[in-house]
Amino acid sequence: MKRHTNIRIQQIIIFLFMFGIIPQIINSQPDPPGGPQYGSMQYTTIYIPKGENVEGILFTDVDRWVTYYEEYGAWLVDLYDWDATRVGAATHQYNCHGYAWHVSEGGNNVWINYLDQYGNQNLSKYWTGLQSYVTPGSTAIGRKIRYTNDDHSAITTSNSSYAKSKWGKLPLYEHLKSDCPYTSTGLAYYKLNPGDLTGSTSILCNNVQRTFSTDITDMDGATLTWTPGSYITYVSGAGTSDYTVKGSGNGESYVDFQITTLTGFTWSDSKSFWAGKPVVNSINGPTQGYTYTQYDFWTSPSRNPLSESEYTWMVNPESYGFNYQYYDWVTITFYAPDYYQVMARATNTCGASNWKNKIVMISGGYKFSASPNPTSEEVKIMVTKEDTEALTMETEVPEFDVRIYDMNGNMYYTGKKSGLYFTLPVSNLKNGSYIISISNGEKKKSIPLIVKH
Repeated sequence: MKRHTNIRIQQIIIFLFMFGIIPQIINSQPDPPGGPQYGSMQYTTIYIPKGENVEGILFTDVDRWVTYYEEYGAWLVDLYDWDATRVGAATHQYNCHGYAWHVSEGGNNVWINYLDQYGNQNLSKYWTGLQSYVTPGSTAIGRKIRYTNDDHSAITTSNSSYAKSKWGKLPLYEHLKSDCPYTSTGLAYYKLNPGDLTGSTSILCNNVQRTFSTDITDMDGATLTWTPGSYITYVSGAGTSDYTVKGSGNGESYVDFQITTLTGFTWSDSKSFWAGKPVVNSINGPTQGYTYTQYDFWTSPSRNPLSESEYTWMVNPESYGFNYQYYDWVTITFYAPDYYQVMARATNTCGASNWKNKIVMISGGYKFSASPNPTSEEVKIMVTKEDTEALTMETEVPEFDVRIYDMNGNMYYTGKKSGLYFTLPVSNLKNGSYIISISNGEKKKSIPLIVKH
């Protein structure tokens, strides 16, 4: 396969010929038609993805020169036996930079130079300043390629060995990255650089509007897809860089965002937040129990931190005590036999949930006392019952599982005891604090004990 060994000579020949400095170098090359190469020229301003402006030039074509650019491009590919396929027509309307950074993403046909007409940085605004693009961007599809050792830009393709680029005024080609009129060493890859979505994640109350935004504001060919979650309603901005919703329910919600460019780059982000008032559907916990026994109750669903909710618990009648309270969870001891109503609701800045309640039937349970306390040899346990009449009429002798633990949870005694009075030996225990645990199946009672010899 024929290859030109001196790339720089190759570039010089192409440059001189393309700009009409020499009319003909190789006999078989096409002849330039002469006359102006474009019909008109006008400077313009274009906007890059994050809204910064870049200078562009609008050219109109001259047909005889377009024909020549086509022939000349075909001649170059044949001359150097390049692996390059023409995929777009020759034109003076846009060049390599215009195509790679603007036209390929849905922008209008425009010629972009590395420097503007005043000699200032122009093309580099794409990757400096607000950094619409960043490097490294990998060879994946949807990336930009900058030929850092030459004045050329391209885009990646589905085949990582190939690039797609416009060769000046010549046609648009898909080609091996080295098979083009430009030095292919030192390639730099850039990817679009959307910042995180902006928009509050605080609680969104019903009928209150909120806008979420992306900083990709000027990319005509990109598809911006917004997806609202439950409990919110779309207001405006579908397909644009600013998307507005309003609260319309109670629960955890979100807004998802995805951008897909014409060249195949995709990126997504999401914002989660709570919409509306807290939600309390029910209260979980026992429906029956005994006096002087601790019982746990909790709401369903459990507290979602995004809801920033506070919980209020109430019990009726008022013969009870809270042993523990933490938002959606409480531990309650009931002091008298009765039917109790355990109630809860949650509140945040948007309002309060409805009260939810649970009915609990509490029966008179056993009560235990220990004496003497402190003790050195033994401790006597007296058993009574909240309902004294029921205790008098009781025919079965109650039986209890009894254990003694130290404050580290180490067990020193276990056994079964029955009746309304029994003793426990403690002479073998060291001085210190202990817990006597007594249970009769459903009820469990803990009594503090001090041993002092």
